[in-house]
Amino acid sequence: VALVGTGVDGDFDTIAEAVTFANGKGGGTIFLTPGTHYLSGEIEMVNAVNIVGSDADNTKIVGGQTSGDFLRIIDDVTTQQQQVLFSNLSLESTGGAVIRTDNGDLSQESLIKFDGCSFVGGNTYLHIRNGELRFEHCFIEAGGDPAFFVENVVELFYCSIKKRASGSSCTVFSHI
Repeated sequence: VALVGTGVDGDFDTIAEAVTFANGKGGGTIFLTPGTHYLSGEIEMVNAVNIVGSDADNTKIVGGQTSGDFLRIIDDVTTQQQQVLFSNLSLESTGGAVIRTDNGDLSQESLIKFDGCSFVGGNTYLHIRNGELRFEHCFIEAGGDPAFFVENVVELFYCSIKKRASGSSCTVFSHI
């Protein structure tokens, strides 16, 4: 377990520091304090690292592939399968994906789950190849760019999808 943003000695100041710690321990859960947490650089998540906030209204992760500040999820090399949970967070893109995988980063059996998350601010939030995505109790605000580039299975349970502005479109797009 790692805590980010508490200001207490022994806890972590950034998501990158906490992910490095959790990766070194073989996985774990990172709890984010309320507030805005900015990604810095490409942060590789290996070994089923989960990120949990207090609630989507008060805990936000901001980043984007365009600026090089994003989370890259990579399979555990020993199991070739992982489950990752993002819970009670808001994700905001500054341009390009906040969370991404590339061809070969995930096996078809890997699961990335979002529970109680909000995707706000437009742009692309996720660029996922392989693996499965599951959204439960999420709010997705789409407009401008596609919200998600996904090349495999997507499941939506009790989610709300809204277009951002009049004149923009809201499309659920799947490509295999």
